[in-house]
Order: sequence, then C-alpha cells, then structure tokens
Amino acid sequence: MAGGSNSGRSKSSRASRKSAIAAPTLVERRVLNNYELTSIVFQFLKPPFLAEDPHQTPFLPCGPPAVLPGERAQAVARLATVDRAFFHASIEVLWENMNTLVPLFGGVLRADKDRGGDFISPLCYLNTKITHKEWARFTLYSSKIKTLSLTKVHSTSINPAWLSYLVNAKDRPNVLFPGLRDLYTDFSNPLSLFVTSNAVPSVRRLHLYLKDKSPDGVENAKALVAGLSQSSTALTHLSLVHPVTANVVKSVSRVLSLTTLFITVGFDVEKLKLSRLARLQSLDELLIEQKVDSNDANIATTFPSSVDLKGVLAQQPNLTIKTLRIKANGTTHYNVAATLNPEGLNTLEMEVISDVSNTQMVLVPLAITIYARSNEGLTVLKVHTESQSTANRNALQPLRSNSSYTRHGPFLDSISQLRQLKSLAIISIPFLSADLHMQLLNISKCLPRLQLLSLLPQGITVLEADDPVLPTLEDLKQIAQRNQHLQFLQIQMDLSSDTIPALAADFRSTHGLKTLTLYTGDEVDLEFTTEDKFALARYLHRLFPLVSMDTSIWDEGTAGEEFWGFIKLALSFARTTRSEAIRDARVGCNVM
Repeated sequence: MAGGSNSGRSKSSRASRKSAIAAPTLVERRVLNNYELTSIVFQFLKPPFLAEDPHQTPFLPCGPPAVLPGERAQAVARLATVDRAFFHASIEVLWENMNTLVPLFGGVLRADKDRGGDFISPLCYLNTKITHKEWARFTLYSSKIKTLSLTKVHSTSINPAWLSYLVNAKDRPNVLFPGLRDLYTDFSNPLSLFVTSNAVPSVRRLHLYLKDKSPDGVENAKALVAGLSQSSTALTHLSLVHPVTANVVKSVSRVLSLTTLFITVGFDVEKLKLSRLARLQSLDELLIEQKVDSNDANIATTFPSSVDLKGVLAQQPNLTIKTLRIKANGTTHYNVAATLNPEGLNTLEMEVISDVSNTQMVLVPLAITIYARSNEGLTVLKVHTESQSTANRNALQPLRSNSSYTRHGPFLDSISQLRQLKSLAIISIPFLSADLHMQLLNISKCLPRLQLLSLLPQGITVLEADDPVLPTLEDLKQIAQRNQHLQFLQIQMDLSSDTIPALAADFRSTHGLKTLTLYTGDEVDLEFTTEDKFALARYLHRLFPLVSMDTSIWDEGTAGEEFWGFIKLALSFARTTRSEAIRDARVGCNVM
C-alpha cells in the first residue's frame, strides 16, 4: 500500500511537472509566438553557431560564407519545432548561408534514395512526383538563402536529363534564389552551372573559380562570363579566382555595373589587354593577384618587352578608380601600371612576389612612380614583400649600368608630391641605391598629413656595399619636429653609436606619436650600459611624450627583446610620472 501510494504520488508529480511544461502561461505564449522577438534571439545566437568554410583565398575582397556545421544545424532545427514563430525565425539562420544544394534538390524536392536511406548520386526523381506543394516549400526555403557556395568540395551532381525535368517543371519559380546576394561557384557540374546562370540576373556578388581546364569547363566559363554583360543588372562585385584569358577580360569589361573587380592573372599579363577595363566607369576597387611558379627561372628572368617610363608618364590615364591592390612579381607590377595608368586613387597596395632571381625588384620603383604621378591625392601607399630574399648578384650586375633602373630621381620626386598621404609603408623592398630609404625618410618629413610611417629596408644583395644606409637617433628628432600628425612610426635604426643626441634644456615636445617600433640588431644590447638605456628612454620620451614601444617583433629571450623591453618599461614609467605631475599641477591651480 505504501509503495503504491508513493508510486501514485510519483506519477502524479511527474504528470504535474509535465503539465506545467506543456502548458505555458499567456505571457509565455505571447513571447514564444512573437516573431520579431524570436528573430532577435536567433540573430543573437547565430555567431556562435557559425564556422568558417575552409575553402579560402586570402587576397579575395571577401571569403566564402560561414556555414552551420551539421551538429549545430541540428540544434537550430530542433528549435524550429517549438512553434510557428520559432520555425520562421530559425529558417532565417538555417538557410541564410548554404554550401550545398542537397537540402533543396534532394530533401525538399524529394529525390530518390537507396535502400540505406541516402540520396542516389547523381540525383534523380524516378520514384517521386514533384508537386506544386513541394515547389512552394522550395520557394519558401530558397528565398531565405543569402549566400551560396557551390564548389567541388560540396558538389551536388544530377543527371542532365533529370535536370531538364526540373527546368521544365511548370511550378518551378523563374528565379530560384530571389534573396541571393553572394554566390561562390566553380560550376563543376550541370546543376551548379544551371543555378549560377539562373542567379546571375539578380545576384550582387559573384565569385567564379575558373579551375576546370577541360574543354567543356573552359567553354562553360567563357559562356558564363560572356553572358554576364547581357543579364547581370545587379552585379556589383565580381571575383575570378583562377587565371583569366584575354577573352574573359573582354567580357568582364562589358559588365558596366561593377564597382569591385578581383581577377587572377598568369605569367604573361601583357596579352590580357587590361586596358579594356577602362570601360568600367563605375569601378571603385580593382584587385589583381598573380599565380606563377616562383621557382621557375624563365619567369624570374623575364622583363617587360619595353621599359619606357618617360613615355608612360606622358600618356593620359586610362582608368579611374579609388582602390588598387596588386600581388604580383616585378614585371607584372610594371606592366599593369603602364597599361592601366589609373587616376583618382586613394589607396594603393602592392605586394611583390619574390622568386629565384629577385632581379625584377628593380622594376618596383618604376611602377610606384607611374601610380604616384597620376594620383597626387593618394592617402595610403603600401609596398611590401613577405620574403626578405636578396637578388642574384651576377644576374643583377647588367642592370646596375642601365639608367632605366638606376635613375631614382623621378621616383623620389613623385613621392614628394603626395601631400595628402596619411599612410606610407615600404617594407622589405630592396633598391639598387643603398641610400634610397634614407632619401625616402627625408621626403616623408615633408609630408604634412602623414599619420603612419613604416620604412624597413632590405639590401638588394648580400654585398656589404648594398647594405642600406639607416637613420640615426638624430633623425627621430627631425621627425618629432616636422611630422606633427604622426601616430605610428616603424623604422630600422642604426644604433651602432651609443651616443644619445643632446636636447636643449628648454626643448618641449607635444608630439602625439602613440606607437614606436625600432628595428635594430641584437648586438645593440651589448653596446649600451644601463645608464645609456635610461638616457635613450629619456630622449625618446622628450621627443614623443605619449609614445609606447612595440616590442612584439622580438622573439622572447633575445637580446633585442630584453633591450627594448627595458626601454618600454622606462617609457611607461616616464608617462605615468608625467601624467601625475600634470594632474597635481591642475589640482594646485584649482586650490589657488
């Protein structure tokens, strides 16, 4: 009896709890059924659910979409069963970014399955009839998709005959993905090719991976790109991720709605006739990335068919854009500059690819000169290379006597005219003249709006005669006096002398420099006593009262890290002491 009584109470308790869970209050029902509120909840939950697609190209203006991993998608799907408001809010998250067509063309349209319950590949529809209701569900879900990635990694194949069956279905919507904004595709199969062609009229950003080099793949690419000018009325961003041909460039130049264009080029850029891009009058941003074998000696030693800086500078600009970013070897940098000769630039970034010879580095100042001469309103100029390799000195020798590469007057003059420049960075670019970086530093002192300056030289060969001439501590004083807007300074210094320049007793600086990075050799620590280090810290503090040292460039435990770490701490102490003195002085004035 007692056991039965306890059992009854237990069942009653469970039933009571179940009833409490199953019967939400009126307020709870209003919350759960509020679509706007649940949408906010799902948008808040969305970032933790997302995972980046591994298919990335670093130089792209934007990468492939973030998608929901399987287990996280299942978690969101379970929330969709709560009620109608949760259902509609959840599909906004579940379907916003997709990297496969299987849920739509397999699940919603009910493709045939094998005995194990998996979809038959390629997709087919022999055992099912796609009804009006299923196409309506397809339209509901597909309208939520904002970003779609159709690459071979997530490829969905379908037999061409069954694709024809879908295309000719009377209930099929004319536009499959009306809300689609971004499409990444390599159109590696008939279904992705059809979806891409269908989306072109309405998509805003299209990223094409032209990697199928089979005859059919090449023709598909030509046809698709050629059709862009006829049907892509909304397209503003176009990325062509694999090397283009002259015909592709010709077709792209007719897509007049483009504001951003990313193209990949191969070895011989002169054949592409990039001057055709001048037709794109709405273009604001152009990105070019070269794909070449850096170990190919033939490519490394190939120079432009003609190097005529004077002739190029005499020509009228061919293209008007605001931003230009190029990653290429020296020859391609020169050819692109000479061909496009753009005007209206605000931002110019050049990344130089190194190779087995590195002799093409002598072309980089010529390319910069072409850009600078036509763009005196430039505000950002960054030229860099990831590798610090030197040039083959034997291959470089004939170029040392060629005035086309040794006359740096036009280059320096063009930089000096960039009076609107706010950011100047030339990093690890070797020059034929060992003192060219010093000349650039002297010119930078005359650029009144400069906020960021980064000059890190690289010797063009291992010869001692090619070692760059470096600034000294005295140059920092001139920077403090002349570059009043500078916020970030990164330069390589010569601290071989442990003599700290003297400053007048009445010297006062209100310079607002915030971050200072000084590159020096590890051996500098051996030449400075503790007293010298304090003297250096006082000198830097008097020049730049607000500055903080960036020591992140030094490996932990090295002499450089120890030396500049000491300076950093001393500067921090000086800033704190100065702030306290100013605060005490203000308090004293208020009391009086």
